[in-house]
Amino acid sequence: MLRAQGYSVTDACRALGISRSGYYYGVRGKVARVKGPGLKDMELLERIRRIKAEHPFWGYRRVWAWLRHREKMVVNQKRVRRVMKENGLMVSQRRHKARRVAKRSKPRADRPRQYWGIDMTKFMVPSVGWVYLVIVLDWFTKKIVGWNLSLRSRAAEWKQALEMAIEREFPEGVRGSGLCLISDNGSQPTSISFMRDMATLGI
Repeated sequence: MLRAQGYSVTDACRALGISRSGYYYGVRGKVARVKGPGLKDMELLERIRRIKAEHPFWGYRRVWAWLRHREKMVVNQKRVRRVMKENGLMVSQRRHKARRVAKRSKPRADRPRQYWGIDMTKFMVPSVGWVYLVIVLDWFTKKIVGWNLSLRSRAAEWKQALEMAIEREFPEGVRGSGLCLISDNGSQPTSISFMRDMATLGI
């Protein structure tokens, strides 16, 4: 438009009091704002599909965490959730409740690494089936200190989640720390092998 009227970009920039580089930066920015979001969504979807191919049972929070911290991609959780929902990549969830023999009040933790709770959740993943997530939670900090994802829900998977928590929180060893592990009366945490390992660790 400027050239058609006999003006160069340099003339226009001089009249407006801006540099040529500033002008071209602004032009590129407008083009990016018009075309960028669609392209970025396609790139995001491609990355999400690659992650889901390797981890089909991951929800949008885990996918977002991987993108943000492993792939250093600046994106918020809501956008990841939207893209996954629009493309049928969300995971249905159902809470698994272990049998309770007797209900009792929970002790109150007054410091970290004093009381841990261990529990299990299961997810239905299309074309895969039920996937089990065992979580170890610090009752004082409310932080997940250990977890295990598996297609099985044996005592072995519960022990793997606990082993992760101990390696992270007690690198010097857990014996003598006074740690108490609390769970519902399910078959896994009350199994002979699980109880034997707890005794060996001093929990």
